[in-house]
Amino acid sequence: MTNSKTPPALNPLLLSAAVAALLNALWSAFLWQQLLVARGGGEAFCALGGEGCAALWDGPFANQVHALTGLPVAAWGLVWSVVALVLPLLTRQRLLGGGDPEPVWSGTAIVAGAGAVSVLVLLAVSVGAGEFCSNCALTYVLVAVYAGLVFVASGALMPRAFGRGIGWAAAGVALSFAVLLYPGLATPKAGDRHGGDRLAEAQPAIGGDSLARLEQLLESLPEQERTFLSTARARYAAATPVKSREPRALFGSEAATLRITTFTDSGCSHCATFHKGLEQLLAAVPAGSIAVEQRVFPLDGSCNDEVQGQGRPQVCLAAQVRVCLEEDPRALDLAGWLHEDAAPLRTDSIYEVAGRLAPRSTLEACVESPETAAKIADDIELAMEAGLEGTPFILVNDRPAMTYVPFLFALTLTGGDPNHPAFEGLPDPLPVQPGHEGHNH
Repeated sequence: MTNSKTPPALNPLLLSAAVAALLNALWSAFLWQQLLVARGGGEAFCALGGEGCAALWDGPFANQVHALTGLPVAAWGLVWSVVALVLPLLTRQRLLGGGDPEPVWSGTAIVAGAGAVSVLVLLAVSVGAGEFCSNCALTYVLVAVYAGLVFVASGALMPRAFGRGIGWAAAGVALSFAVLLYPGLATPKAGDRHGGDRLAEAQPAIGGDSLARLEQLLESLPEQERTFLSTARARYAAATPVKSREPRALFGSEAATLRITTFTDSGCSHCATFHKGLEQLLAAVPAGSIAVEQRVFPLDGSCNDEVQGQGRPQVCLAAQVRVCLEEDPRALDLAGWLHEDAAPLRTDSIYEVAGRLAPRSTLEACVESPETAAKIADDIELAMEAGLEGTPFILVNDRPAMTYVPFLFALTLTGGDPNHPAFEGLPDPLPVQPGHEGHNH
């Protein structure tokens, strides 16, 4: 029986709030899954494209939250959503039964307020980082809708037991946290998105011949990363090779088992992480088994017609400088220096770092030359032909591949054969997202 003192409009408001929380729970779960894709070296979905989503997911704030609590930010969104879903439904059930909705109703109001505060904090982090996350924007809208519905409902039924309501909210959060903690701890953190640190950790225990080393590596990986490796192997095996081009500058033997062609942007944090992983890979594999061809894909419209928007001319300058010095024996080192020593990228810092290899006057003349522009255009054309959707992007023996370093290590040890029997027994790969068929990065 419905409580006669309950305003007729209250039940629809409670149901609407629960629907908003349910939608946010589903969206948070999807974002968490996309975080796993990104941590495995894949290309995560970003609603409006660009790097804002991944940049914030891998930023200092998100990294700290994951490190301190064991849950990534997306998982905390799921925690909040579960509690925000259950409490208004319990409130509605009590009202329909003619009972007192307190302290559950006060707990609902507290959860709504906490959600609104968290949105303000995340917006401040986004503004501070100078990034816009379109995926996060949907969460902000859903949480704001939820808080608005609860606020309107509070005008009809004022919460009056906040002390006990905190207990209900805290109990819900604690239970949800406990359930999600294990998968949260199993989610790779931002520092090793491409798996290079995992390879380095495993190296002391890896010895013997190539297949024995591969077997030991596979045994050392957690199940989640075995899935990443399986996904990388399956997508590489199914990838269509691009038309081979003569490398402009190849570091390593032309007879190497793997020729890895990289497309990177010197202002891209994921590219910096992958570059470290690549250095770890080269140190781990047998000498002469991998050759590297460096190409560029600057993420600014002033030098790349495939990118919308301008405002980061320094990434174009860094790309030009790298092309000018691509035949220098230390060109691989230069890529790392630009990520580390020249960050954040500025004109003076770029020339200062590149000055270790050539005088600024020489570089300035090369930067302005038509030959340099033509080489960058060639890199961009090849990347788009191969299906690039984000950086870093790589080709392995002219096939698109995921930038997951343990897979590249394993592929080297199998002689470049993705169908080698050594890969048998891996978990099923992650499904390919719609629109990403054949794009294996």
